[in-house]
Amino acid sequence: MLIFGLFAGLALGLVNLHRQLDYQYSAHQSNNDFRVLGTVSSVPKKDGRRSSFLFNIETFVDGPMETGAAKRNSSQANSQGNRQPRTVRLSWYGYAGQSVRAGDRWQLTVRLKPPSSLGNPGGFNYERWLFQHRVHATGYVRDKPAAIRAGRQRFSLHATREAIALHIAGLPNANEFAPLVQGLTVGITNNISEQQWQSLRLSGTAHLLAISGLHIGLIGAWFYWLAGWGWFLWRCVAARKARQPIAKPVFTILLSLVGAGAYAALAGFSLPTQRALVMLMVLVVAVVLRRTWPPATSLIVALLLVVLLDPLVVLSVGFWLSFGTVFAIFYLHNGRLHRHNKKTAALLVHLKLGVVLLPVSALFFQQGAFIAPIANAIAVPVVALLVVPLSFMVALLAPVWPMAANALLVFDQWVLSVLLRFLDGLLLLPASNLPLSMPEPMMFYCVITGLLLLFSPRGLRLRWLALPMLLPGLVFNTVGAPIRGFELHALDVGQGLSVVVFTENHTVLFDTGKRLSKTSTMFDRVVQPFLVFKGRPDIDVAVLSHGDDDHAGGLDALLVQHKNVKVFASDKQNLSHPDLPARNASQCETGKRFVLDEVHFVFLHPHHTDSGSKNNLSCVLLVHYGNSRALLTGDIESESERLLLSRMQQTFPVTVLVAPHHGSRSSSTPGFVSAVPPEAVIFAAGERNAYGFPHTDVVERYQQAGAKTYTTGTGGAVQLVFDRHGLAAPIVQFWNNRRRYRH
Repeated sequence: MLIFGLFAGLALGLVNLHRQLDYQYSAHQSNNDFRVLGTVSSVPKKDGRRSSFLFNIETFVDGPMETGAAKRNSSQANSQGNRQPRTVRLSWYGYAGQSVRAGDRWQLTVRLKPPSSLGNPGGFNYERWLFQHRVHATGYVRDKPAAIRAGRQRFSLHATREAIALHIAGLPNANEFAPLVQGLTVGITNNISEQQWQSLRLSGTAHLLAISGLHIGLIGAWFYWLAGWGWFLWRCVAARKARQPIAKPVFTILLSLVGAGAYAALAGFSLPTQRALVMLMVLVVAVVLRRTWPPATSLIVALLLVVLLDPLVVLSVGFWLSFGTVFAIFYLHNGRLHRHNKKTAALLVHLKLGVVLLPVSALFFQQGAFIAPIANAIAVPVVALLVVPLSFMVALLAPVWPMAANALLVFDQWVLSVLLRFLDGLLLLPASNLPLSMPEPMMFYCVITGLLLLFSPRGLRLRWLALPMLLPGLVFNTVGAPIRGFELHALDVGQGLSVVVFTENHTVLFDTGKRLSKTSTMFDRVVQPFLVFKGRPDIDVAVLSHGDDDHAGGLDALLVQHKNVKVFASDKQNLSHPDLPARNASQCETGKRFVLDEVHFVFLHPHHTDSGSKNNLSCVLLVHYGNSRALLTGDIESESERLLLSRMQQTFPVTVLVAPHHGSRSSSTPGFVSAVPPEAVIFAAGERNAYGFPHTDVVERYQQAGAKTYTTGTGGAVQLVFDRHGLAAPIVQFWNNRRRYRH
């Protein structure tokens, strides 16, 4: 039976994978425009002049309308077969996109590309997220031919959710806390401020805003309680001797399921709500059948049903978090209730659960909220007893009785404001939230096993093993991984540059990557998570090669998180930043140097007499340790390369070179390549970028010089380890060890 189950599960998984891949957009079809007819299948997220949404394609009206490189690749694409995606994630720029609504049918001209993700240790795998949500392509709406609105769906769940959210936002007394009410009722969190998100994340209470098992259970409990009172009143009003058509336990639990199902529908039947609803259904079946199932059996049945409904759910972090947390609660409760009263036992389990979840938080989110047990001990009852019921009533009344909804909203927003102020106060405590990391799966397994042994029942005599199991995680997060010499990591920040150099005790950052929006930068999304993942969250020195956005767009975020960082830059505007103290700002000029842990950092360019474009005035930094040399060149072009050669006056071989200007034709001249013959060259260029970087001629020029070439956009972040004699380990690229479905 076990073997049959294994083969059945394998077959089910393979069928689902192949069904997904049958619609996955092919890379050979990129740069094509298509005319498509379809429906907006999510609530659009509007950010400035951009709207992003899921779009279900019904028909390809015209296409592909081949442009540019697509014509050269058309024969190759036709030989492999063009895949037509069904669900795509689109961005619509401009004012026209602001009118798009959930449930609208549109005829659009779109340019599509295969799902992709930045490849960095500690980073978010967007490609896997799209695959798990069955999104087959991403892209954007083109202006010509113009979009045509083709009506609306007769009924759209997402349109209903969007309408309720608009009704809530339109209430007279709605303020900055109204988006939290929208998130708790219809699962739309687009308008929650970054400051509110930060308070929730750092305090370990962000799960309260993601409608999941907690909220479904709360609404189910409220409907169960109301059903009990309804039953009592019906028995009082109706004839007491009347025959009962249904038993009270069955009636109350079924009504509880109906209420929870309605709430899950309001949340758009997101994956967390689906899992919670299935688990509640298992409980309902047990009550109806008058069966008492052990907790482990109920959990396994629910897990099996969830996986049968959607095998790809195992790719979701939420899947492991939800079932893992329930398992931990059962485990921590087991064998302890007889030693304590119920209140004491519940409190102890809550505190122990906070400790057990620390390595889980470190693995998935690179942080540890040490105040989470205290914060949740207050926040969960407040949200359960006040916020969720009030928000639910506001959502129900807003479309039909705005006056009553507004009165409830005022009180609801006041409760939320008090709760957020309380969480902000907790975050002022020392060590309230610290960066934590579990860089290796084996380290995580050791730590989680050690904690389970530490909190094991008294009969299990293996608690002495807990300390040695916990040691790897404790040592890494207090001391960090040992480094002899230096490490260089060229991160994948799309079309931009960011390089991190680790010495034994210090960290140097060369460029920050670009700004993505008013509240988001590549520094926030890639650089800082990478540093925490590596157990080195602090930056000692930052170098901004020049002022272009793709190199210095994260300066604001850098100075917010690292107030004492010393900054070298060529752009005087960067050095005069209001958050950068004058004592920490320094111009990068030829000959300036600093030494960290015997590793020498020397600026080779620009000279104080040089003039030219921003690109040609980029800081050029040489990192050397013994015979190891790494040259970071920013965006210098042929003019600055000639200046460098005239100042060096001899061949200057380097171990690794970060190619000038992302590998453009205007740089990496034959004279420069022959003067600095590198063993390895790194091109910091985004996948399928609009500029065609790195240029084929430039790549071939380096290869003919004997260099190995690496491109961050295709292979992900590049890691190099140096000792005094050169490379001390093979060069590693992120995606080489993490195979993707399209490989």
